[in-house]
Amino acid sequence: MEKVYQIALTMVEGVGSVLFRQLISNCGSAENVFKAKSDKLFKIPGIGKQITNPVLRWFVNIFTMN
Repeated sequence: MEKVYQIALTMVEGVGSVLFRQLISNCGSAENVFKAKSDKLFKIPGIGKQITNPVLRWFVNIFTMN
């Protein structure tokens, strides 16, 4: 399932290869990036609302669909 989260993370607007590595490095995995609280994401250098909001929207829209 981790691969699915990695692919989804690459599709988030504003997340390039540098931010991708930074997010995973700080959160431990792509899955954890999507499950992280916004305040944790804000503490990562280079991450702000422009990245945090799309990440959280992706999680809500894609991974919580029933």
